Amino acid sequence: MSLNPDNEIQNSILNVYKDIANLEDRNKVNIKGKLYTTVATRVEIFRRHMGTLASITTNIVSIDDHKVVVKAEISVNDKVISSDYAEEYRGDGYINKTSALENCCTSAIGRALAALGVIGGEYATSNEVDNAINNKAPATVKKVAKNKDSSTEELLSDEDQKKLEKAITDFTPVISERNRIVNNVKELNDYLIGKKESRDVIKNLDPHTYEVISEKITAIRKQFKSEQGS
Repeated sequence: MSLNPDNEIQNSILNVYKDIANLEDRNKVNIKGKLYTTVATRVEIFRRHMGTLASITTNIVSIDDHKVVVKAEISVNDKVISSDYAEEYRGDGYINKTSALENCCTSAIGRALAALGVIGGEYATSNEVDNAINNKAPATVKKVAKNKDSSTEELLSDEDQKKLEKAITDFTPVISERNRIVNNVKELNDYLIGKKESRDVIKNLDPHTYEVISEKITAIRKQFKSEQGS
């Protein structure tokens, strides 16, 4: 007796919800006092349960020298079940100076997953995460008090602002499409080893920007491996 395809899909989606709901706090990031399940984590769990039944696609709605708009669609058996848009402005923040399109795609996918209910407990709003936090200059970034049980927020100190700005700038040479200084996986890994301190600074002071940079680096690493046939 074969399974009902609709029931199989429904059960798979329910398992996605269950896995994300059961994620430990240490697998989430804390943004403005809210625990946020990253886009990368949500996609990984979604893929694990949905497999080839589902697809996630992004399409550029508009793109120019000032702004990028992307639409993300989630389909099951070629039927769209969720979609949403994201908008990013080039030069609005450190990530968008070099990777506005990639950042916009990540934001759109995150919003489409959220529209499907693939969120994971308490979450930051779209404006807080997808269109705001990762695009603000360090002077406007807020850091949640170290006491995880406290909702009190404080502006970054001048010293921390400078540290964050410098740390993000350290990664421009590897995430930039036009002026990238690394040409293979070994050069990329060697560079990252030398910038471990900068990565830790970003992770501590601006978790969402850390996520965006990490996703970009992962994509570059995969690109190099594909080009090198390994």
